[in-house]
Amino acid sequence: SADELRDFVAHMPQGLRSRKGGDEAREDYLRSLLARYLMELEARAQGLDTLQAFHQSVIPRWREHLIEVYRQENLRGPVEVSEEEIRRYYEENALGRRRQLAGIMLPEEERAREILERLSDGEAFEDLARQYSVDKNTAQRGGVWGFISPQEARRLKIPNAIFHTLPTGSVSDVLPLGKRYLVIRFLADSVSTLQQEHARILNYLRAEKRRDYARRHLEDLTKTLQWKLEEEGLHLILEKTRERPALLLGQLTSTEAARPLFSYQGGTVAVKDYLEAIWEEPLARSGWAVRDSAEIVSTARTLLMEEALLVEAARRQGIPERVEQREWLERERRDLVVEQLRQREVLDKVVVSEAEVRKFYEEHSEFFRQSQEFYLVEVLVETAEEADALRQRLDSGEELHALAAGHTIRPGAAADSGMVHLHGRDRYRWPLLYTVAKEAELEEIVGPVQTKKGFSIFKVFAREGGELAPFAEVEDQARSFARLQQRQLLFEEFVDSLRQKYDDRITVFPDELPNALPDAFLEQFKAP
Repeated sequence: SADELRDFVAHMPQGLRSRKGGDEAREDYLRSLLARYLMELEARAQGLDTLQAFHQSVIPRWREHLIEVYRQENLRGPVEVSEEEIRRYYEENALGRRRQLAGIMLPEEERAREILERLSDGEAFEDLARQYSVDKNTAQRGGVWGFISPQEARRLKIPNAIFHTLPTGSVSDVLPLGKRYLVIRFLADSVSTLQQEHARILNYLRAEKRRDYARRHLEDLTKTLQWKLEEEGLHLILEKTRERPALLLGQLTSTEAARPLFSYQGGTVAVKDYLEAIWEEPLARSGWAVRDSAEIVSTARTLLMEEALLVEAARRQGIPERVEQREWLERERRDLVVEQLRQREVLDKVVVSEAEVRKFYEEHSEFFRQSQEFYLVEVLVETAEEADALRQRLDSGEELHALAAGHTIRPGAAADSGMVHLHGRDRYRWPLLYTVAKEAELEEIVGPVQTKKGFSIFKVFAREGGELAPFAEVEDQARSFARLQQRQLLFEEFVDSLRQKYDDRITVFPDELPNALPDAFLEQFKAP
């Protein structure tokens, strides 16, 4: 219908929207929507719409969706936090003091001790952080983490005594941090007022109250729905683990796997569910969570109880029967079968040869050129009127660098007579300026060009880069592009074949397309 087509276009990801206009765009969008219906028909014809696939893929997402809807409606209401609570938290946690932290994180204590010795011998903290810290985000900054509060220090396992007494510039002893080790020093201190910390404390206390409410709500559900351990399933697991240290699902019969381990009003958790859950956790490989009944109960509470009870609570609230939720489930089912068909008929058939990869590289060299860098002389001013006046002065013979030295507002550029260096990464920071500079001739006065910071007049006096990268360096990238190109080609051919196969089921009313997708609507959702 027209409404469905409009909704389809409105919710289409920006990268998939048409760059065309008028009837061409309408035909593209109609073809895309038809492709979804045709692929669903074909998936059913090929027997892909199976109950097994539905239960394996869709049902887990359905349960997660029900839980999220239930949480939104029952566990995320407004939370009141008083000014007195905020003030007390600020004072009790000494949040007025913040210290700038630098750290070197190491995977082993022995390596951390070695780094500590090298620091004692006078090696630079920043150099060792860049070279050895496994925290890549801070390593490139010489180990600087930023300013932290006492509360944030506790999260990093930094003892209160060290936070409050370690002198600025001094290096700490090795501190354990989970499975890693940390050597720290503080670079500077700052003072934060209650007003400065107010919003941060308010958000934290609200989140804590919501978590506390959710914990109490789950405890209530545990009692209401009578969650309990089933001795039969427990004894089975304990008996099997006496024979072998790590219990795998494949070591049980189907009857044993289906034996209840926990029960509640509305359902059970089988031994099979429990083993699948723990083997999804990395620690399970060391044989945890099956050694005694206390571990089994504790682990089930962490991995299984909350999901089971919240799904049952959602069911009792009638959430699964609502029209919008049934529609959600149907969309997921349709998406599943369409994706299975796409995998079988398109993705599994994509094979690119070395010759095709090389051909793509040669025919699309623009994809494999190094980022260009430009050196400009620029004058940047705030208003169009200022820019027009300066352009007139330039046209009358005044020098650009002299005007830039006296008028540019770009930080730091006036001292260098307006010289600006545009790096490759600046195509994201200043996309319009970068694009115009890329197209400009050397020594040509360009502008005024409106940018985010104002109005720019400039000339490019030098450029670097833009060379084609050697094939050996970009072969993997070229292969990915070639696969993508072939995948798109195979998909279009497959859709064409479906249009022919199901032609007797398709009737298009072309006169209605302009009404369904008016020009103003298309312009609103046109790709940039």
